[in-house]
Amino acid sequence: REMEEKVTLLNGPNKRPRSSTVNEAPIAVVTSRTSEVYVWGGGKSTPQKLDAIKSGCSARQVCAGNTHFAVVTVEKELYTWVNMQGGTKLHGQLGHGDRASYRQPKHVEKLQGKAIRQVSCGDDFTVCITGE
Repeated sequence: REMEEKVTLLNGPNKRPRSSTVNEAPIAVVTSRTSEVYVWGGGKSTPQKLDAIKSGCSARQVCAGNTHFAVVTVEKELYTWVNMQGGTKLHGQLGHGDRASYRQPKHVEKLQGKAIRQVSCGDDFTVCITGE
């Protein structure tokens, strides 16, 4: 959150252009190319890159709960999947409209078109904040 606020300030309209021409389009001060998610545990001692998130998407936030995981992408989409080591039965907390145990990140299609800003994983639920 702190980094996001700093980026907003650096890219904000209060920054004056450094060139002598005021009409030039502003150039972003901070940019990011990609981010990757790595997972390990449950018998895996070496971090393994997660490739299941849609190509071209970058993770913005990762949340881990006892029973499941969630990722919010820079594109403001939500992906969830089960923690196979949790040992707890699922109660629909993945948000896919069923109680299936998706072992790989799956886009939560029920939230398509909603700008997801933040997510948190509870024991039997997931909470997310949208931009609306």
